[in-house]
Amino acid sequence: MTQLMHSGKSWSGHERNCAYLNVGDGTFVDVSAATGLDFLDDGRSMATTDWDSDGDLDIWLKNRTGPQLRFLRNDASAAGAFVAFKLVGTTCNRDGIGTRITIKTDQEQQMKALQAGDGYLAQSSKWIHFGLDSANRKINATIQWPDGKTHQLIDLKSGKRYEVTQGATPRLVPSRSQIRIRESSADDDQSTHPVRIVLRQPLASPPSLRSIGKKDSSGPTLITLWAQWCAPCRNELANWASESDRLRAASIHVVALNVDQPGDRKKAQTFLDIAIAGNAPSRNITPVFADDATIKSVSAIVKHIRDQDAETLALPMSLLISAKGDIQILYMGSLPVDTVVLDAAEFGHDRAKAFRRAAFPGRWFFRIQRNLAELAAELRRVGNTKDAESYDAP
Repeated sequence: MTQLMHSGKSWSGHERNCAYLNVGDGTFVDVSAATGLDFLDDGRSMATTDWDSDGDLDIWLKNRTGPQLRFLRNDASAAGAFVAFKLVGTTCNRDGIGTRITIKTDQEQQMKALQAGDGYLAQSSKWIHFGLDSANRKINATIQWPDGKTHQLIDLKSGKRYEVTQGATPRLVPSRSQIRIRESSADDDQSTHPVRIVLRQPLASPPSLRSIGKKDSSGPTLITLWAQWCAPCRNELANWASESDRLRAASIHVVALNVDQPGDRKKAQTFLDIAIAGNAPSRNITPVFADDATIKSVSAIVKHIRDQDAETLALPMSLLISAKGDIQILYMGSLPVDTVVLDAAEFGHDRAKAFRRAAFPGRWFFRIQRNLAELAAELRRVGNTKDAESYDAP
């Protein structure tokens, strides 16, 4: 399982969510596709709660793959057709875990129990929520506490939330202000922040990367992979060109490494001529058309850093290399100038201290080892012997 996880795969993947409809005769119908709940995500857990405080239960879904969290708002129920209880134990456990509540109206009877952990890797709200067939119902409830004591509640109103303390009169709990949540489609990705992977142990760049776009500079280099068909890439390069004064002030040299096929390089050159006004050197930008060997080396390095295979390089992608030639940060996604200027100041000249490389607060008290032999083997596999030799043990 560990090997599968490290390679970005799943030992039980593609587990779509299943939804079943109770048709009222003791049978259930699979409505997963009809409800739209069977996302392509590798689903793991589910929790229910009246998140938007409108009287019906909404759903939170947790997945192994991205997006790792989904919120599904329920707008199907009639307003007020519910009753909900929050329990406070006194002679039993404080949360009333194990309590059973039975409600009766003139039309129906329902029973629910409060559990601690109601699904795999999930805990739904501890509010016990009953949906009703009509908002105009008088409700009687019997609460059976886990220590055997019972509590009778008469003439409750639908559309209300009650806090019930063991042995006391129930208290009405007002609804909180409704939370407004921005709607989006399943494929709507509005993220503008790149994935930023700070290497806990810097990696010396191979000869193929040290030589491309070589320029006499005492500052760091940012190698940005791009293609003319990639709209975010074009926007990023145009932004770099417009911020050339900041790049120069921070001593950042940008290598715009184009990965287009040879037949598309004329279009790429046309874009470069427009985006950087044909004056790349003055803008600290060096355009380079990557050969096959360089692309394979970059792919091997990204695979080594992320510890997982990738069929193709996701664009845009960038590598921040310090003035000493060490790969410091891998960026995946469009990169704001502010981010790289700040990172260049901290990681672009000297090796930042280990505790600054952690994703969480704290300090590292040991050196993070790299499997350079594995990286060298991968580079040899793709035919780049010279780069592989730079990672061989002395």
